[in-house]
Amino acid sequence: MSYTIEFETNRKNTTIDPIVDKIRKVAQQDGWTGSDGFIQWAKETYSADLVGKAGFFSNWASISFETEADMARFKVDFEVDDRARQLRAEQKALGPISNKLIRKLAEQVGMTIDDGDLMPGETYMLLDEDIEKFAELIVRECATHLNFVGDEYAGIELLEHFGVEE
Repeated sequence: MSYTIEFETNRKNTTIDPIVDKIRKVAQQDGWTGSDGFIQWAKETYSADLVGKAGFFSNWASISFETEADMARFKVDFEVDDRARQLRAEQKALGPISNKLIRKLAEQVGMTIDDGDLMPGETYMLLDEDIEKFAELIVRECATHLNFVGDEYAGIELLEHFGVEE
C-alpha cells in the first residue's frame, strides 16, 4: 500500500504547493541539489518517492511513502495541516470565487438561496446572527485563500483583524 500527499496546483497545472518549496529548502540544507538530488533525499530521508508530472523534472505532482509512519513523520516535520489542505481542495473544486462559493457559505448558515422565488425588487431578510456568521465564513474563506496562495501570515492577520478565531 502507498501513502500519498498530492501537491496543490494552479489552473495551469503548475505545482504551487508551499510544501514543495519547503522540501527544496530542507534538502538543500542537507546538501542535496537539483531534481535528482531532491528525489534521492526523499528516498533516503522518508522512504518516499517524489512523483513528477510528465515533461517536468521539478514540477512534482505528489510524494508517496512506503509506510503510514513515514508519511506521519513527514507531516510533522513539514507541518502539513490536513484540514487546511482539504479546505483548499474543496475551494479549488468550486473554481474561482463565484456564486457557487457564496451559495455554499450562505447555506452553511442556514440561508436558502433560490433566485426563482424572488420577485424583482425583493430581498432576503437575515437575522443579525446569520449576517455575523455569514461574514465570518467569508473572512475564513479569504484567509484560507491567502494561505493557499502562500501568504499564511496575511491570512492570520485577516482573521485577527475581523476578530475571527482560527
